[in-house]
Amino acid sequence: MERRARSLVLIYSVIDATFGTMQVTTTSAINVNIVAGQSTPADFSTATLTNLDSDNDKITNLDELDADPFDDACIVGNSLIDSCTLG
Repeated sequence: MERRARSLVLIYSVIDATFGTMQVTTTSAINVNIVAGQSTPADFSTATLTNLDSDNDKITNLDELDADPFDDACIVGNSLIDSCTLG
């Protein structure tokens, strides 16, 4: 079977109630040889992580998610309350 050289990256995303799906971190590329129909090991242990800043405001996406004042908030009708418990 033919081997195909590929570069792979991992992109980590968080699903947030306020911002939706947001990419927070990506790895540097690693090179692997892929053969159709076979398992291909992909070792990311030497890859570097980069925290993303999609809006270029010098605050990473992950820090913006951590600072979101509405993470524990709940909208009931037209009112915003400090926190809510689903149950």
